[in-house]
Formats: sequence, structure tokens, C-alpha cells
Amino acid sequence: MMALDYYIADKIKVVIVGSINATDTQVMLDLINNYFLPAAMVTFYNSSEQRDSEYKTINGKATAYICKNFACQPPITDMEKLANELNGRGKQFTQCIITNN
Repeated sequence: MMALDYYIADKIKVVIVGSINATDTQVMLDLINNYFLPAAMVTFYNSSEQRDSEYKTINGKATAYICKNFACQPPITDMEKLANELNGRGKQFTQCIITNN
């Protein structure tokens, strides 16, 4: 069933760019990890490593890029905005209820 859901769902790519040791990066990664996003590929780029990439930090802050069907939305540096975007794309683990029937 998960394979069928993945096949049918819009493909989402979430890219997080930031310094691995920075607090804002850790908070952003923790936020992403609180969501069940089965159709999403999540990637992290450490901004302290030199590389050429289209994904950059904005004003030195941890930055999230959410792309759907190969088109990216504007970069997000605000945690509340990121949470609002994720709320429309997945389930928060704290909202999932597991029952034994």
C-alpha cells in the first residue's frame, strides 16, 4: 500500500541547508523529523562545506527548500512558516494515534 501511495503521490523534495553545529539548523532538522512524509525525499547540505549548489543559506540562517514536481517554492528560514508548509504535506507524529484492534 505504501508503494502505491508513493507512486500516485506528488513527489516532494525537502532540502535543508545550514551549519551542522548551528542551533537553528538542528531545530529545523528536528521539525522535519516530526512529520511523516512518505512521498518526500529529505536532503541536508552542510553550509560549512564548500560546494557549488543551487541551494544556499539565506542571511546565514538555516534554510529549507520545498520542491514539488521539480519546481521549488521560495526558500524558508522561519520555523513557523516551515511548520505551516509541512502541515499541508504530511502528518505530525504527535498527531498519529495507534490503536490495537
